[in-house]
Amino acid sequence: MNFQEKIEDIEEQINEVIDSDTFIVSPQWLGLDRRCGKVRVDNNLTHIVADLKVSAIEYYGGFEYISKADKINIGKYTIYHSCSRVREHLQNLREYLRSNNEDPSRWLCEYAVSDMAGVIVFETNDRQQALEVIEEMNEDLEWDDEERAVLMERVEDHYERS
Repeated sequence: MNFQEKIEDIEEQINEVIDSDTFIVSPQWLGLDRRCGKVRVDNNLTHIVADLKVSAIEYYGGFEYISKADKINIGKYTIYHSCSRVREHLQNLREYLRSNNEDPSRWLCEYAVSDMAGVIVFETNDRQQALEVIEEMNEDLEWDDEERAVLMERVEDHYERS
């Protein structure tokens, strides 16, 4: 295996870990501005993960003030941990879940789909509104056509099963 193949293999492993051990949440659930974009949280609610388009979470979420010691850049992700800002936002998520009568452990099991469709369905519980939210968020997050199509398909599938 040459150097490039090794790097690609590592990136693939990172993506698999992020997909299996984190879930996407609405930035507002963390007490962040929605313009922060796609935000993930690990299953233990101890880390916040952003993809490398971190300028949005850094600017709109104040994460530019997090020290290098409290964040890790790996693959296409930045993982924020340990500092008071991260703990505060994770506490906001726990409070959001509790205030909506959601047990975080139950929520993690039931809604921890590693895609935005699960979040949108959970937030709206209305097919048309969910599709509108996807369109609205697409303007901010600039999903590629494939990502957008997958989200739309998963929302449609959810409502067909319901």
